[in-house]
Amino acid sequence: MNAKDPNFSFWGNNANSRGTTATPTANNFPASRVISGYASAHTYQVILAGGAYTFGAATFGATTYSNTQFKDVGSEAGAGLIPTGGYTGGTGKFHNATINFKYQLTPALLVGAAYDYTKSYGLGDAKYHQSTIGVDYFLSKRTDV
Repeated sequence: MNAKDPNFSFWGNNANSRGTTATPTANNFPASRVISGYASAHTYQVILAGGAYTFGAATFGATTYSNTQFKDVGSEAGAGLIPTGGYTGGTGKFHNATINFKYQLTPALLVGAAYDYTKSYGLGDAKYHQSTIGVDYFLSKRTDV
């Protein structure tokens, strides 16, 4: 995916996450501590690859990888677009990798776990770790808890 002027063309076509009307010069990015400082980027690019293998009742996904880039940060002027941390004139990049496992215990009960790692570089240097476990119980073909 490649979006030019992502602050408005990708995130700004509707009311933003703060409930205000999106405009080309306002910060329309999602209220995310990870990416909200890149609203002044000229280009938003995401490359993603993923895969999973199912054997019996188990599914293992180990190849989910993405590279996200906010290019030419600081090139889009306007109110609320000042990058956090003084990042301007470069590219903010994020590597992200996920592994996951799920197992269908019964036709109505699914359990799963996942681990996600994100590393930023370029204009920032941060690492994010996220673990998830879950249980999904199917009450019917269309309803689950």
